[in-house]
This record gives sequence, structure tokens and C-alpha cells, in this order.
Amino acid sequence: MYQSNEEEIIVSDNLLLPLWAVKDTNRLMFHCGSFLWSRTETPSEFSMQELVRYEEVLLSANVTTYANKYFFSQNLNAPACRRIFHSLTDFNDNLSYTDGGWIDDKSIVYVSLGSGYACRHEISFLIRHLATLQSNLEFHFDHATWDMLPEQLDNLKSTYRRLYPHMFYIKKCTRFIIRPGLGTVNDILCKGCNVSLVCCNYTQDPEIDANIQSLRALDVSVLSLGTRIPSNKSSDLLDFLLQDPKSYCQVDKDGINEISLDMASLINSMDRAL
Repeated sequence: MYQSNEEEIIVSDNLLLPLWAVKDTNRLMFHCGSFLWSRTETPSEFSMQELVRYEEVLLSANVTTYANKYFFSQNLNAPACRRIFHSLTDFNDNLSYTDGGWIDDKSIVYVSLGSGYACRHEISFLIRHLATLQSNLEFHFDHATWDMLPEQLDNLKSTYRRLYPHMFYIKKCTRFIIRPGLGTVNDILCKGCNVSLVCCNYTQDPEIDANIQSLRALDVSVLSLGTRIPSNKSSDLLDFLLQDPKSYCQVDKDGINEISLDMASLINSMDRAL
């Protein structure tokens, strides 16, 4: 949660409960998120019913909520008095990386599976499986996944690489094995080129399932692995990674400007009222 120095503006993400203490003040409150944590899991210190009640009261009158129009899930949200739908948020244009002599981007598969140690066993299983695929593909890992490799896989690290920053791979690659959280898929789609996404949902997270459905609605090339790779699906995985990705629906990428303009309008209105 962010609070301005004057504490007149408060911005929260997918957990609205911190806003409850200031709900009866004149502060501007913003919720930036396309889902609510209370709809995906239950924090131990509160019951689901309590969280849902708090959030519904806040969203009914006090909070402006911003949601990605491509990845908004009605089932993972509450009714809102003022909900603004925005486009993808494109930070890629502000980044530039040289390719460092990298020639064949099509041979690279970028693996970014997050840092959830609860999924460590399943991720180890996937990594072992990738090592058995007979192809010219190279698998490059993000830092979180790489650092999570268990010690018994150390002898396989020579098979894989971790050479460049995360956003370099996002910009350069067209083939990905990912846990499709909103931040990751937002950055990938902002590239504006055709991509193939192998999507893993080891924890059967409703948010991830909803994102996979949204990707398919955009006609993105998606292969969903669920929680494990059945032995009879090995050829499907390899075939999917080797085929050329299909084109997907055109997406708008001006979300940062859309959110900023709306926030500025509300802040200016508040200043004039004071």
C-alpha cells in the first residue's frame, strides 16, 4: 500500500483491508488490481466472509478501482461503485538491451516460474523433463527459478543458462514457459509480436486459471500444463515449442497513461474542493 506524504491519497493493490481504517475520511483511495486476494485464498488471521464484507463496503462507495480490461475476472472481484478498465501497461519502451551476440532467438525458451517454494517439487520435475527433450532448444531461466533448483539438479545446470536480465528475455524471446501472473503476461503481450506460452499452474490458483482463459480469448498460442506433465504429453510439449506461434488479437498498450489521467482528474477535483 502507498500513502502520500500528506496522507490524502492512498493506493492499494489486490488486498483492500488496509483501507478499512481510513474509509470514513476524505482521502482519495485507489485500488489497482484485476482480482482480489480474498477470492483466491483465505489469510489465516481473517475469515473469508469478513474479508468479503469489508471489501464490498469499501468498493460500494469509497474506492476507485483500476482493472486490466483484458484480464479482469468477474468471479475474482466484488461489485464496485467506480471501476475503470484500462489497457495493458507498457514499460518495455523504456528499456533497451543489446543482444550481446545472440543470433538465433527462436532457439531460446525462457522459463519464468516465480519464486514459490511450495511448488519446488513440481518445478524440479519440469526441469528434469525439459532435460530429456531431444531438440536444439536452449532453456534459459529467470533468477528466481534458477536459484530454486535443488542441489540434486546442480549437474543439470550446465544444460541451462541464465545470461541476461528478465526484461531482456521478455523483449527478445517468442517462446516461454511461465507461471502466467498478470505482470508477466502483460509484459510479454506488450512486445507486439507473436508468442507461444506454455502455462504452468502448480498450485491450481484461480487467478492463474483466469489468466489462461483470458489469453485464449485473445487467441494467444497457449499450452496449459496444469500441475504435471503426463508422460504421454512430452511430444505435445516439444511440438508446441518448435512450431511457429500464431498471431493473436490486437491489444491496446496505453494503460499507464489511462490510469494517470484518471487519477490526475480526481486529484485535481479534490484540490478544487478544498
